[in-house]
Amino acid sequence: MGFHSHHLHKLLLGAALLIGCASLSAANQTRTLFTAPFENLTTDTSYQHAVAGFSDFVGVLLSTHESVILVERMGKRAIEAERALRSNGLVASGDAWHKNVAQQLKADTLLTGALSQNENGSLLVSLKAIDITSERVVATGTQVVEDHEYHLALEELALRFADKLQIPLPERTETEFETRPFASLYFGKGLSRYYSGNLDAAIMNFTKALSYDPDYVEAHYYSGLSFLQLNEPEHAKIEWNHLLRKKPDFPLTDEQRELVGMEPKTP
Repeated sequence: MGFHSHHLHKLLLGAALLIGCASLSAANQTRTLFTAPFENLTTDTSYQHAVAGFSDFVGVLLSTHESVILVERMGKRAIEAERALRSNGLVASGDAWHKNVAQQLKADTLLTGALSQNENGSLLVSLKAIDITSERVVATGTQVVEDHEYHLALEELALRFADKLQIPLPERTETEFETRPFASLYFGKGLSRYYSGNLDAAIMNFTKALSYDPDYVEAHYYSGLSFLQLNEPEHAKIEWNHLLRKKPDFPLTDEQRELVGMEPKTP
């Protein structure tokens, strides 16, 4: 699934970023990502809902690149894979669990991370990418969160992470910088609500994102997914029609089109 070509082109004031990366294969190789929920390592449980969508937010940003495929964690295949693993007695947490789910879904890279607090009380977002086959950590990164602006920290982290994974994202313009953060904030909140199952709240946040940026097509996409899970295919069709008018080449599958009564994509 695609994502707007956007990220910060300048460092956030006071942000600290540390990236390490093992040698990677050629940049044009397709990479299939599976995003695991971030851990909340702080003592404040109020961060839990926001943290749930952090890795998805970064994953969607990275999937801007044409060689990246993002596996939908709440899709039917993912849910079935998790059920099968549970039936085999595996505990549903930790990197080992998520690597098993990722393998079931034919992903080659696992993204996971955490929100933590340093000695000075500053919030830190950390991210790592694990190669499923070798089980090696192929990239790591840490970003300071300034003034609770999680979406900005995640965008900056995704930008640097993409370079280390050899999937660089295109530059944003200065005019995009002014309007985009507000839409990104609500889109990020929407993802958190979507993956926690609060679909009505997810739709409200995706709608808010579109009020700041009407061309934020991914908000239309996830609104459609939310409406489908609420058994409202007509509303999903409206969202996806808006999406395709704004971005005709958005990769909706024929199965998704069929679910909402749309014509299959022309070969």
